[in-house]
Amino acid sequence: EKAASYKRRMLRLQMLFSEIDADNSGSISEQEWEAMFVDSEVLTELCDCTNLAEKDLQELFSCIAVDVNLARRRGGDRQGIPPGKNIKGKYINYATFMEALKDESTNADKRSVLQIL
Repeated sequence: EKAASYKRRMLRLQMLFSEIDADNSGSISEQEWEAMFVDSEVLTELCDCTNLAEKDLQELFSCIAVDVNLARRRGGDRQGIPPGKNIKGKYINYATFMEALKDESTNADKRSVLQIL
């Protein structure tokens, strides 16, 4: 049941991202991300799909978003910059975001905490 619920939520999230991602690159730019928070219906759907509050969503974005200038200096497309996407600032890949949501509900073990320290 839990796995089926997660799968349904991720399908809804994928549909939501594809509506926001105007160029169908598989990524959401910082500008596209911010636009989702302006539209109350989209924000409500995003919170429902992720089971996260607005503040937590913003925190998750800031943790996993890639700075496009840094990524370009490190090798461009190999760093996951979507080809042809005109990005300024930061962006996230759908798959990376959804994987982070999956991991978000997992308890941290001692080793994970020590890696951060």
